[in-house]
Amino acid sequence: MVTAALPTIRLYFDEDADGRLVQAVRQRGYDIQLARQANMLGASDDDQLAYAVSQGRAFVTHNVQHFPPLCAEWEAAGREHSGVIMLLGRPTIGIWLRRLENLLSSFGAEDLKNALVFLGVEFD
Repeated sequence: MVTAALPTIRLYFDEDADGRLVQAVRQRGYDIQLARQANMLGASDDDQLAYAVSQGRAFVTHNVQHFPPLCAEWEAAGREHSGVIMLLGRPTIGIWLRRLENLLSSFGAEDLKNALVFLGVEFD
């Protein structure tokens, strides 16, 4: 049985991204852009998410305080995004990498559209 490959999810990491995690994910061939590379340091959360959308990238962040309400605001306003991946807690880089790989290998870009994913132990 031949299965179709999932569309590759492109990622946009906020300014608090751990460089070791970014490097490990990049080494596995994923397309990643950082807020720093996009000259978006200090931009508002809304502008960060809008930028990710303009680039067709899912937004990756630890900012659990601001992004769930922001996603709800976007939904209420009929605005679409490419997905927001919330990194919960502070496990090791290896655990983060495993969780991200499990998510990225299980879902395509369309699956993440407008989704708010809390990347916790269920992705171990």
